[in-house]
Amino acid sequence: MNYSNIRPFFTSFPLIYLANCEGDQPHVRMVSLISYQEQLWFCSVNGRPKCEQLRKNNKVEFSLVAENEDGFHNIRAIGKALEIHDPAIREDLSIEIPFFQDYWSVSTDPNFVLYQLDLSQVEYHPPGGKEYFILNVKTDESERFIKNYRKKLQ
Repeated sequence: MNYSNIRPFFTSFPLIYLANCEGDQPHVRMVSLISYQEQLWFCSVNGRPKCEQLRKNNKVEFSLVAENEDGFHNIRAIGKALEIHDPAIREDLSIEIPFFQDYWSVSTDPNFVLYQLDLSQVEYHPPGGKEYFILNVKTDESERFIKNYRKKLQ
């Protein structure tokens, strides 16, 4: 099991539950996950609380429940939300995001805030069982565990 095995769950703009923290208060909201050129992204309207919160502390975690013919797959990911200012990347994503025109007219709009997710770890729980995997995104290594026991399997 490696990160490339679960990347297909990130296509088609799924909704994820994105969590961040302001002080000692966690905040969770749904955002559309954007998969583009092997990277993960999301966007927001400038001035929303999440933008200010992420500028102070960009550590995030998200959860996704995906379904296919095998059943429900649970995915949790940990990383950082990096605010992207590069004009070329913003232009590329403005074309890629199907709902972009519902919020902004041009990629240079200061109200368009683009984030790249810099993931470090993903926890993947496939359907039908107690096993799960901890995937290191940076090294593409994984460990297999029994759910609830944190006992590493060989």
